[in-house]
Amino acid sequence: MNIHLLRDKDLSIDTYRNVLHLLQHVPGPLNFIESEVDIRNLDLIDHIWERKDDFEKQNRRVYSMMDASIVRPSYIFPKEVRRASWEQLFEECINYRNCFSHVSSEDVVVLLTDVPNNQNWFGSVDDSMRNFFIHTDDWKFYFGEAVDIRFPIAYEVIVWVLRGLMFKSRESILNNLHDQAIGCVQDFCLDKKEIILKMRTGDVCPACLDLIAKADINHSYLNQIFEIIEEIRMSLSFRQRIKLFKKPSRLLVKGPTKRLFLKDLGNLEINLNPSERALYLLFLNNPNGIRLPEIIDYRNELLEIYGMTTNLSDQADIINRIDRLTDVSENNVNEVLSRIRGKLKSAVGVELLDFYDIQGARGEAKKILLNRELLSYE
Repeated sequence: MNIHLLRDKDLSIDTYRNVLHLLQHVPGPLNFIESEVDIRNLDLIDHIWERKDDFEKQNRRVYSMMDASIVRPSYIFPKEVRRASWEQLFEECINYRNCFSHVSSEDVVVLLTDVPNNQNWFGSVDDSMRNFFIHTDDWKFYFGEAVDIRFPIAYEVIVWVLRGLMFKSRESILNNLHDQAIGCVQDFCLDKKEIILKMRTGDVCPACLDLIAKADINHSYLNQIFEIIEEIRMSLSFRQRIKLFKKPSRLLVKGPTKRLFLKDLGNLEINLNPSERALYLLFLNNPNGIRLPEIIDYRNELLEIYGMTTNLSDQADIINRIDRLTDVSENNVNEVLSRIRGKLKSAVGVELLDFYDIQGARGEAKKILLNRELLSYE
């Protein structure tokens, strides 16, 4: 089954690709496909949430798609938002189908959008049971500032795909939702904060297991779905224990361009550009560290690494970039180190930053402290 993931242009491309990679990481017949265009042609409607309690609840009764009715960020109420109707969001999925002939009627299309919807749901499906949307914003309000938002977004994608296989209509989904949260994928979560419970358990209750059995879903689909849910659950648990144990994730260097992935954090990619990645790999290759004034001595090694991380074909351009990076009379290397540090902090948080950061006192060798037994290549 092909599942096309569409991106609202306001959703970070890094978040989008990390969600996509998380879903693609588990092999199986569900084929998650990157979209060819970014979406946003919506005519948004202004809405004001007068009360925090209303903002935190999903609308349980859906009459029609056009119905307009932890340490967390401090939202101030009344809170003004611009939101779209379900009909508008599903229309984007339909337009995508119409634009690309390779999207068959049996394929699933999922729109990932930062735009709130008029029912205040995390996601939904249209009458065809082939077009979905997932709301990708506000997760830090429910999980706290430290949450890696890939996990709840990917969780919602895979759970709605499962529901699309379990039921023949949206009404059947609604009729079989649990109003009382029990830690099952079919919990409705009227109080939206209750989604934390079902994501932490990653469970399916006996009644819903019976429904899955009756739906006679391809077992290969189910195996892949439950493996993804379990990986999300385990990655969330790993992150929650970081503060207590300060245990670093394994680091994977993958592919001909040497991309970097954190294996125990849901294979989160550290999104370094070619220059940043080349410099980081240089320090990984030299565990005893390098004094910055002596980085010119590693020019040839850096040239070789950069030749792998970049798609540039002009050798003169490649040499010019490495010469700038190794010229201690310029500040280029410090600027690159600062950008790397910022991206590492975003990926692993302050609790684990010291394991991955390129650090060292002024004048001393700078090094990456990560135990190289946690480093692998593929």
